[in-house]
Amino acid sequence: MEATSVKQTHTIEHLVPANSLTRLFCQWKHDNHQLVAQAIRANATSLQYLVIFIFSPTNISSIILDPTNRASIFPNLSILSLSKLCNEELETVPCIPDVVPFPRLTALEMGFTCPFSDDVLLRGNHGTLNELIIRLDYRTMHILSTYQSTLRGPSRLSYLVIVKTDLEISKQYAHTIHTFMSNIIPQLKKLFINGQNILEHLLDLLTHNPVYYKLQRLVMFSCEIPLVQLATLLQKIPTLKRLTCDVTSLGHEASGMGLAPLIRSLHAQLKPLKLHLGEWTIACGRAVSVDITALSIILLASTCPHLKSVYYPVQSEDESLKVFSRVCMLQQSGEFRDLVDSNMYFSLTTISPYSVIRISTSVFNLNLPKLY
Repeated sequence: MEATSVKQTHTIEHLVPANSLTRLFCQWKHDNHQLVAQAIRANATSLQYLVIFIFSPTNISSIILDPTNRASIFPNLSILSLSKLCNEELETVPCIPDVVPFPRLTALEMGFTCPFSDDVLLRGNHGTLNELIIRLDYRTMHILSTYQSTLRGPSRLSYLVIVKTDLEISKQYAHTIHTFMSNIIPQLKKLFINGQNILEHLLDLLTHNPVYYKLQRLVMFSCEIPLVQLATLLQKIPTLKRLTCDVTSLGHEASGMGLAPLIRSLHAQLKPLKLHLGEWTIACGRAVSVDITALSIILLASTCPHLKSVYYPVQSEDESLKVFSRVCMLQQSGEFRDLVDSNMYFSLTTISPYSVIRISTSVFNLNLPKLY
């Protein structure tokens, strides 16, 4: 049995005795949350997919605990998605000890401040959890650092989204972040991060850990990465196929070096590697220098044989045309001509909301630029 949505009280009352729902979509509101919680608990043994849209900050512990504080176990629940649609922070849920309510969870989505005081959502499913969307704020950091069992053991996590956070990571939590990420990143295939602090810890981890990574897609929003560090990232993750980021500077390591010597040095580091990057999306573009973007494209095009597309956010046709023209100019310049394959062709086209620079070794495979 499947319920596509639960909104009205009379609908909830009909669902409560069912005990056979496998999928449930709920709206958690001030005037119905008790009945919603009752419907969820009544179907605990059969539910496989649970989505709760939270419109009220009311304590949500009742999805697990009944009025006598007896906990429900969801032995078959695979996907749990909690979405907060109210402006207020949710009431804090006291610790719920000695229970593993979601032992077979494979996906957990909770992109807001965790309302729970302990690791009850992550408890016991470390070996099954495959997808995780979390906000790394002080509450989450406290949970991760206090309940170390959440961080230990082999992880099956392949998809991680860390939503935007302004968290200033103290020394106390820096170790927690390092432990958390070093345990799960080697298994990840997709990683989405939003925030400069998280990026810095990721780069530090990649730089100092001699581990083979499987990451195929990396998306970095609200992050600024220098070109030198981008080269380091590619060295550490040669499996990367799709990348979203802003390259906003050359890097402090480049101070005192000319542009040509810098690009040649990075080219020498990357060229021997078997890089798989096929697509680079520039996340923002507004604060990114045309010259730095063009130099980055030249470096990637000359070292990543699978690179076919660079997506540039359309701010104006003139701006994307400047980037394209600069790439073509650098390709033909004496400083870089020997780095870029003479049979490599660039073209410019538009796929809203991006301008796309196509890269190919055959002019017949290009979408030729529209310059009118």
